[in-house]
Amino acid sequence: MRMLSLLFGHMLLLATSTLGEVGLLSGRLGVDGLVSFKCRWQRSEYIGLSDSRFDFYRPSAFFGITSRVCSAVVVRAYGDAANLPSPQVLDLYASIRLPAGLALRIGQFGPPLGFEMMTDRRQLKLSDYSFLARYWKPWDPRDVGVMLIRQWRRFDAAAALVNGNGINRGFEDNNRSKDFCGRLVFRPLADSAFQIAGRGYWGTIDDAGRRFIGVAGEFLVGRRSLLVVSELQHVLNAGQTRNSGYVQASYRLWGVLEPVGRVQLELQAEDRYDFGLAAGVSFLMRDDDLKATLVYEYRRRDSNSIELRELEQKIFLQLQCAL
Repeated sequence: MRMLSLLFGHMLLLATSTLGEVGLLSGRLGVDGLVSFKCRWQRSEYIGLSDSRFDFYRPSAFFGITSRVCSAVVVRAYGDAANLPSPQVLDLYASIRLPAGLALRIGQFGPPLGFEMMTDRRQLKLSDYSFLARYWKPWDPRDVGVMLIRQWRRFDAAAALVNGNGINRGFEDNNRSKDFCGRLVFRPLADSAFQIAGRGYWGTIDDAGRRFIGVAGEFLVGRRSLLVVSELQHVLNAGQTRNSGYVQASYRLWGVLEPVGRVQLELQAEDRYDFGLAAGVSFLMRDDDLKATLVYEYRRRDSNSIELRELEQKIFLQLQCAL
């Protein structure tokens, strides 16, 4: 992974130094970036004790470089450049267009893990992911492997074979098994933003042979300025069952304001659950490329055991700028 970080750092410096020359490359080199700044007030209650605090987050600086080697091959590098000269590499892969409408992706990437995970960061309605993100797959959402993609008019299909132990491990696997992830999206109306999807994940966590098995159903509908998305997930993680899901709705007003709300729930055991509410509004100064988002979050963890009960409230403001 250190070699990947150095490679990404060199690509970042090269792209930065030649940014004014991108037009000379006839569209074969593309550069994108996303910087966000956050401040947050948080109040937590745990075993009868409460604590309040106010924090500023360090800015995240996501930076991507896309190179079109030829009409059939695209190379992509993407990561968080906030910690230069040692950026965190998130994506580093090559996509190859094959006959019959197929595409092959090789390297480090995000497997097909649902609407939320596959949404571009700049288009996220809330800056924090839902409860499902903790158990999309073992370890980290991104991984090293190969993925095959096929698109039709009414269907999208993707299948990935990956190490299963996430990023920051180079290309080494932490066990002898590989993990498999597959997803199928169906659009009943070919020209409508109405989609139904299902996905599955099967893998091995470590050398002890503990299994990670997950299945999920997804739903998305968009009509003009309204977007509603929902995901339900069932996971068996090393013998422990977790069921989680969320429903999120957003609506764009006058092209400038975008209120959003989300309800989410995770059942960790018969006597333990995690419940969350979030409501916010974004002020779109230049669509999703320049916006400010104000969010209130309520989260409650409850159990028969008092040691596992916790109440948390947050109010945070995020400023996002993309190129």
